This record gives sequence, C-alpha cells and structure tokens, in this order.
Amino acid sequence: MKNFFVVLFILIYTNSSFGQTANEYIDLSQKKSESQEYIEAIEYLNKAIELDPNLALAYYLRSFAKAKLKDFRGTIADCNDAIQLNPNYAFAYFGRGVAKSQLGKNLEAISDFNTAIQLDSNQHQFYYFRGCSIAALNDYKKSIYDWNKTIELSPDFSKAYYQRGRVKDELKDNSGALSDYSKAINLDPKFAEAYINRGIIKMVLGDLDGACYDWSKSGELGITRSYTLIENFCN
Repeated sequence: MKNFFVVLFILIYTNSSFGQTANEYIDLSQKKSESQEYIEAIEYLNKAIELDPNLALAYYLRSFAKAKLKDFRGTIADCNDAIQLNPNYAFAYFGRGVAKSQLGKNLEAISDFNTAIQLDSNQHQFYYFRGCSIAALNDYKKSIYDWNKTIELSPDFSKAYYQRGRVKDELKDNSGALSDYSKAINLDPKFAEAYINRGIIKMVLGDLDGACYDWSKSGELGITRSYTLIENFCN
C-alpha cells in the first residue's frame, strides 16, 4: 500500500509539473508578455517549441518578445521560421518588417509590409509602420497615403495623426500639421511630442501665446528641451 501511494504521488506530481502541452506554455508566455516579463515569456516559448517545433505561432510570439527586448536580429530569425512554417502568416511578415525598420533596412521592411497587407488588408498597424518606413526614405507624400489608411481603419490611433502631422510639417502644410497635432493631442492628452511640435507650428503661424502654452505642457510631460524654447521665445 505504501508503494502504491508513492507511485500515485509521482504520477500526480509529474502530470501537474511536467505535463504541459505546447499550447499551455504559449498561454503562460502570453501572461508573462502581458505583464512585460519578456525574458520569462521567451523561456516558456522555448519549451513550447521544444514540444512542437512546427508551431508557427510560438515562433511569432517569441519574435514579439525579442522585439520588446530590442533583439531585432532574433526577431527576424523567429519570423523567418514562422514564415517557413506558414507562408501566409501576415503578422510574421509584419513583425519582420518592424524589426528590419529598427535596423535601418527600410526598403526590406517595406517589402515585408507589402506582403503583410496583401495577405491581410484590414490591419491598421501594417499601414502605419509602412508609412513610417516610407517617410524614413523621405517619400513624404506617399507616406501620407498609409497614415490616411491607418486612420480610416483605426480613427482613434493618435500616433497616425502625429506622424501625418510631421510630414505635413516637412511639406510646409502648416495648417494641416496643426490640425493633425491637435487631433493627436485630443486623442492622447499626454502626447508630449505632439505638444512641442504643435507649439513650433503655432509660433510659425504667429500664435506665440499658444506656442508657449504647448511648450510648457510638453515640458511638464517630460520633454526638457521645451524649456529652452520657452526661455528663448516666451520670456
């Protein structure tokens, strides 16, 4: 009888501690990612991949965690594996594109974003990041198309208005830039970069009081160079 309980304990312990499936490890990894514990998330995903090396989702989720840790080459490697397992995995192309853009490989990034959009044209972030890569190559008018599409798909995405405002600023469309920065701030009242940029536009348009208010606000939100602008133009 004693031996029976020993065997039973071992079976229960083994099943509860070491019997997780690949999908269960994926669930555990996602909880870690949600709490921004990316190293631990990667450890769980490593275990999921050991159990099922053909699970494209595990490689993609690991690529995401690596990107959060700024391991962009690791991100690309995992996205490559996910794409090899599932050539129609739109988010894997997207993730690889984001990583390439972070490494300054914007032409390659745009190619990946194009493929992601061909596979799934309803994801606002695909257009947003493609617009960022296009703008990085100074093709400002073309980037506006992508941010227009981003806003069409996700009207409350403040970063798209901000980025569109920046390129309108570059194109000397001051009223358009002012409108986009204002919309970004309305959607996200703590958008510090939008305040400082809007302040510069207001100064160009002759609204110095409005500019000083915006720079004061951006300074409160942590952009210390705003105080240099205040010192130079507002006192």
